[in-house]
Amino acid sequence: MKPVTRGAGHCFRRVLLGALATALLLASSLTGGPANADDVTHRVNAGSGAAGVAVNPLTNTVYVATRTGVTVVDGKTHATRTVALGGAPAAIAVNAASNRIYASMTGSGTVAVLNGATLSVTKVAVGPEPKTVAVNQLTNKIYVATNAGVSVINGNTNSTVAIGMDRPSELVVNQASNRVYAVAGGLKAIDGITHSVTSVPLGNSVLPIRELALSQSNNKVYVASSLRSTMVLEVVDGATNAATVLYSDSNSYPTALAVDETANTVYLGRSQNSGSAALSQTGVLSIFSGSGTKHVPTGSAPGDVAVNRMTKKAYLKLGAGAGVYDPATSALSTFSTGPVNDLAVNYVTNKAYITTSQDPMAVIDGDMPTPLKNDFSGDRTSDLLAIDPQGLLWLYPGNGAGGWLPRAQVGSDWNPMTAVVSPGDFNGDRKPDVLARDSAGYLWMYPGNGSGGWLPRLQVGSGWNDMSALATPGDFNGDGHPDVLARDSSGTLWLYPGNGKGGWLPRASLGTGWNETTAILGPGDFDTDGAPDVLARDGSGTLWLHPGNGKGGWLSERRQVGQGWNVMNALVAPGDFNGDGRPDVLARDAGGALILYPGAGAGGWLPVSRVGQGWEFMRFLL
Repeated sequence: MKPVTRGAGHCFRRVLLGALATALLLASSLTGGPANADDVTHRVNAGSGAAGVAVNPLTNTVYVATRTGVTVVDGKTHATRTVALGGAPAAIAVNAASNRIYASMTGSGTVAVLNGATLSVTKVAVGPEPKTVAVNQLTNKIYVATNAGVSVINGNTNSTVAIGMDRPSELVVNQASNRVYAVAGGLKAIDGITHSVTSVPLGNSVLPIRELALSQSNNKVYVASSLRSTMVLEVVDGATNAATVLYSDSNSYPTALAVDETANTVYLGRSQNSGSAALSQTGVLSIFSGSGTKHVPTGSAPGDVAVNRMTKKAYLKLGAGAGVYDPATSALSTFSTGPVNDLAVNYVTNKAYITTSQDPMAVIDGDMPTPLKNDFSGDRTSDLLAIDPQGLLWLYPGNGAGGWLPRAQVGSDWNPMTAVVSPGDFNGDRKPDVLARDSAGYLWMYPGNGSGGWLPRLQVGSGWNDMSALATPGDFNGDGHPDVLARDSSGTLWLYPGNGKGGWLPRASLGTGWNETTAILGPGDFDTDGAPDVLARDGSGTLWLHPGNGKGGWLSERRQVGQGWNVMNALVAPGDFNGDGRPDVLARDAGGALILYPGAGAGGWLPVSRVGQGWEFMRFLL
């Protein structure tokens, strides 16, 4: 939930609304309606400890809270400037109309007011331990939650008014009704003119409030409350204060709440209860709209949600990366950004900004198509490559729905190769490539040309004949470049990080004992938590999921996701083969049948289907 803002006077209001209308018109002309893809296009060094992030869509500027102050990022050039504040802001918010940025400084009991034009700073005393900041752009008032209550800053004069309250936490502003809602021993409504406080009765008053969001378009407040594993989502009518239960569950805990008020859609992040006293890692994104309710499984519970009001996409904070849910396709895609601290959306430029615990801020461009790991033909669908006994290389283009288009020969003389894998875009030209090891142990990169052919091959390694298995999980360490996993003869699994230019960074060990596995493959983010994973089959035919942590290591212990897989003599991870936004697996049985195992998200499967016959003659599938 991102706080919003306001300013005073009829003339000011008319100017502000005109500016916002212009921004919305510009946004619609830039995006052309809902975008159909997203990709991480930039990694911006926003400073050490980059945490909270806020955006001014009118100036196309991003503000990032760091350990020492605020980093100002130009949304067009990604150039940065730093503003020292003498400490780390607890929260940051923007008044787009006045071009002022407000950062709460917990240690000093102040709010630092940053002039967006000059970058000059004024500090305003607000009370002990200021945290959440919310802004009303139409009245130009700024609301700050402190340990003593809510402090109201007049944006014109920087004078303050204190409203006594019991340690408020969440604050949201309804600009249309000029009311502020606070979580403080229950739900409180603050009148924006008189500053009077009213308690809003909820149907489940015994349950502590965990998440708060509102829709100005219909004057509704959404409240998620829970105790242990019992949770209730209520909607409060802003005019009457009447509360109605929208959803309840006895086996989950609310972790995020947001509203797309332009589409009247509510997003609720939940941590699913495993049935024991402790909550499991399984998460759910519940979506409530006029067309009904959807529950989308996620590998970890969404920790925050930011909505792009123009494209209707919802950007998620996941356990090990970021995600984006597209209501137009019902697809949830994930990005290996590293563990997310905060996220914000600029709906004018159709970009999302993701700060992470690994410091570089990831920029997700909603107008940039996502590179598909196995889209060798360039038609935005996942394909398959196969090498036959004569050494001919065949391209089997996928049709995007779990089927095929006519195959084409795209190479010959591939018989000397003893291992062939598809890492994705290994050289940084946004086209998928192939890595192949020959009998002498040399590793070759075959750069794809994006239309089913190849550019001249390049040697990218030697001595790889000691490796008994290769796998390509994607960006396993979260630096934005595809990587390779390799198992040596002693059973040690190594991470070979790609440098994004067709070369390598220093390798790192991922553990020993992998010689018990008979197949290793990288499906991508199989459990939908924002980080690529590994699937491994052991000698008994059990299939194990090894969840990646998005930082080049493992998130938790492996878990079983299948058995009886020893009847399969080839396993392939082509990415999303059936077009539902989730990574899939193709497996060939002893009879030469090719079976599609569609991923269901959160580490599960949908019903399998046969997608081919006569594949027993192929030496390699990738």
